[in-house]
Amino acid sequence: DNPFNREVVQRMLGRLGFHADLAVDGREAVERLAQGGHGLVLTDLHMPEMDGIGLVTAIRRGETAAAADLPVIALTADAFPETARRCLAAGMDAVLTKPIRQSELEAELAARLPGALPLRRAATETAAMLAAPADPAIGAALDVRLLVRDMGFSMQEVPEILRTFVGYARPRLNELGVMVMTGRMEEAAAMAHHLKGSARSVGATQLGDMLDTLDRTCRRGELGAVDMAWALGPAFAAVEADIARLSGSVGEG
Repeated sequence: DNPFNREVVQRMLGRLGFHADLAVDGREAVERLAQGGHGLVLTDLHMPEMDGIGLVTAIRRGETAAAADLPVIALTADAFPETARRCLAAGMDAVLTKPIRQSELEAELAARLPGALPLRRAATETAAMLAAPADPAIGAALDVRLLVRDMGFSMQEVPEILRTFVGYARPRLNELGVMVMTGRMEEAAAMAHHLKGSARSVGATQLGDMLDTLDRTCRRGELGAVDMAWALGPAFAAVEADIARLSGSVGEG
């Protein structure tokens, strides 16, 4: 998955007591699986070199002996029934739609990897750190309830996650605009797809929805992509403003 999504999922796994190795694409994942010692694979679908379908196909063909019968769970921003059907037909065990809920992830890990449950590391956070406020701060462009209530992060962790998102998203949104303006629609669609999942994961739902529309528009070759790309700038600025306000309020608390 992209670097921001990898960090978020790794944080979630750590809070659940699981260790995870990270790979940037399916080909690197196959190499790591060949070394053995892994109990389950979480994979994005859209990756360079080898995508998620290619990865599970390689696993199921027995190209890595250590990965025989390995549970594979897809993490995807495509909330379409046909996407889930394609994943399951290729040999995946389950499909989780981004933004990933901690409860859903924990349930799938318990079902697919029961032998690992007694081996999980104990959480190091105190109960006070994990306690969510009754009403997490919400702005017009940002709703962090998803991060706190659904993904299991504490309010103390949220500002750092949001800063990481901004650092990841800002240059890629600029690059996305250039792709659209120069007619590189296939590349633009792929970039918009990756960014929409990240935006939705931090609660920037409106920005995520705009990226989703741009993703579909570019893939279909429809008109309006340029106007949509221009609109992303103000939408992202609104998210940044809410992040700044939230970071200030958490710091004061």
